[in-house]
Amino acid sequence: MAMLMALSVQANEPVQGQWLQHSTGNVSTSAKAYGFNYQFSGPVSLFAENPSVLVFSGSSAWEYATVRLLKDELIVFETSTGIMSDLDSDYFLRNDLKLPAISGDYLLVVDFESRFTITVPTLYLWSQSDYAGRTTPIAILTLLALGVLIALAIQYAVFSLGRIERSIAYYSAFVFLNIVFFANSNLVIKSFLGWNNFELSYAPILFSNVFYILFVNRLLRITPASDPKLWRLSRVILGVMIISIPIAFWNDTIANELNRVNVNLFLIYGLFCGIHRTRHRDRVGAWYLLANLTFVVFGIWSTLSTIGAPELFLQVEQIGLVGMTLESLLLAMIMAYKLHLVERQRISYLQQSEHALSLARSDSLTGIANRFAFDEVLPSQVEGTLLAMLDLDDLKKYNDVHGHQRGDHYIKSFANHLSKATRDSASLYRIGGDEFIILSTQLDEQSLKEIVQKVITQTRKSGFDAADASVGVALRETDQTVGQWIMLADQRMYHDKYSKRDQRSA
Repeated sequence: MAMLMALSVQANEPVQGQWLQHSTGNVSTSAKAYGFNYQFSGPVSLFAENPSVLVFSGSSAWEYATVRLLKDELIVFETSTGIMSDLDSDYFLRNDLKLPAISGDYLLVVDFESRFTITVPTLYLWSQSDYAGRTTPIAILTLLALGVLIALAIQYAVFSLGRIERSIAYYSAFVFLNIVFFANSNLVIKSFLGWNNFELSYAPILFSNVFYILFVNRLLRITPASDPKLWRLSRVILGVMIISIPIAFWNDTIANELNRVNVNLFLIYGLFCGIHRTRHRDRVGAWYLLANLTFVVFGIWSTLSTIGAPELFLQVEQIGLVGMTLESLLLAMIMAYKLHLVERQRISYLQQSEHALSLARSDSLTGIANRFAFDEVLPSQVEGTLLAMLDLDDLKKYNDVHGHQRGDHYIKSFANHLSKATRDSASLYRIGGDEFIILSTQLDEQSLKEIVQKVITQTRKSGFDAADASVGVALRETDQTVGQWIMLADQRMYHDKYSKRDQRSA
């Protein structure tokens, strides 16, 4: 019983030891995250009755570690772990190792070989009975968060294909790149696909930082005209990020440090932009500020997690993943609101366009279709369609006697009666001052002339005693051009007009 109590205390404390830097031979109580080629050594006590698990707390994103147990300078156990290790992990989405069921005091030696690590792992010993089941909720959380990000990224990508909003395309690229990073750093790619690729633990972030700045500028409408200072700041930050890409590939031991700097830059820039837009009562800016603060809080937590709370079994990469997922969910709400604004604006533009087009197709005096509308539909008229050319008789003389205002009332009255009479059977157009055209596939010449005569009578009863109109009707024939068709109706209309004049003269 005392033995188990001692082990329980040991499990909640890190293994005490020292760090030896391979390249220099220097010994210290700590290690650096970049150029992570160190040997850790420290004494451990093991119990066969309750085997132990070696827990790498803090980070999973390092390449390779060889783990040995020594007794009197003899190796009694040796294995390896890490992203680049070819051995299967003992625990799902973890670099943690089962130690053999042996008793005694041993020297634990761990040789790390990695270009960098996101944070230097702290080594703990846990009994297998205490360890069992503790990492399962974290693994579920990791997969769930990645699933949410994948779903959001696909949704953003689909929206971006429609070119609805460019900010969605930028954020889609940002999320996809972070999915690759978090999937690799949290050992998902290794566990499911069997790929050992350490470059995916830094390369995606080098590019995703650039897309994030582009996303913020587009989302919050940061332009040289509206916000020249913020725009210039974004250009400087983008320059730093772009320059860091070849540097990171040239010297990948500092790639993570460059990413750390660039992530801090885009977080600070995002805060500035969010505060600036919120002060201007921009709802999108306020929502973005909230999402950005969420990511900042989880970033700070991931930094502080290296000095406490190992019992949570949360790695820095998992904390960052959760923060990224929460930010993406909040930003999804912003995107939905943004799409709503874009759609509302699109509908407004469409309505304005339709209204403008309606005005362009309508006669301003009478409200019926005009010459522009007639020219649009004319080429589609089929054989047998009736075209009637109408001309108000002696309108100029009427205007000279009664004035143009009275003449306009005359035209409006005639057009109103004619429009009502032909509403269900024909299309009416005003193509000039006193000229109208009727198109119909339902009326014949006789019925149309009867309608026109009825309209003339109604117009006279409306106070325009001199109302009269000449009519020319033509049916479209096979192999007849549009010009010939109109000319025929026009000739017949003038024939009708001259016939009336001759009758009046007689």
